[in-house]
Amino acid sequence: MTIVQILGGAIAGMVALQLLAALFFYIRRERVSVRLLQQQISTARQRAEEAQLERARKRDLDELRWDGCRKFRVVRKEFENDARSICSFYLEPHDGKPLPWYYPGQYLTFEFDIRTPQARTARSTIRCYSLSDKPDRNQYRISVKRITSPPGQPAESPGLVSSYLHDHVEEGSIVDVKAPSGHFFLDPVREAPVVLV
Repeated sequence: MTIVQILGGAIAGMVALQLLAALFFYIRRERVSVRLLQQQISTARQRAEEAQLERARKRDLDELRWDGCRKFRVVRKEFENDARSICSFYLEPHDGKPLPWYYPGQYLTFEFDIRTPQARTARSTIRCYSLSDKPDRNQYRISVKRITSPPGQPAESPGLVSSYLHDHVEEGSIVDVKAPSGHFFLDPVREAPVVLV
C-alpha cells in the first residue's frame, strides 16, 4: 500500500465521517423542528378550543342570566369542619331551569328578611358569598364561615347573616339569589401566572 492510497483512504474516511455527522445533525435538527411544529399545532388547537368554549360561555351567560332575585331551594347543608364554623349550602333553582356558567372568584348576592330580637319587623339584609364549587348547570354552592363575637367581647353582636344561615336556614329552605357577578375573577382562557395571597 502506497502513501497515496493511505492518504486517500484517510481522506475518504474523514469525508464519510463528516457526511455522517452532517446527516446526524440534519436529522436531529429536523426532529426538533417537527417537535416544535407539533407543539405549535397543539397550542393553536388548544387556543381555538378555549376560544370556542369562551364564546359558548358568554352566550350561555347572556341567555341564562336573570335580573333581580330568583328563588333557590337549599338541597343540602353540610358542615365543613369539626368546629361547625364553616357550612356549605347547595342551592338549586326553584323553577328547575338551567343555571349560567360562572368564573372562578365570582359570587352570589343574597337578600334575606331577618328578624332580630331587638326589631319589631324583619329587616331586609343583603350579603354576597363566593361560589365555592366548579360550575354546574343544576346547582350552586356557597361556603359560609360563622362570624362570632370578638374574643373577650361577648356583648358585641356576632355576624347577623352568617348566624342566620347557620342557625335557621335548613335543607328545603327557600332563599332569594341574584345572578353570579363580580369582575375580579380568574380567566380560565388566558395563560398567565397567578399569585394567590
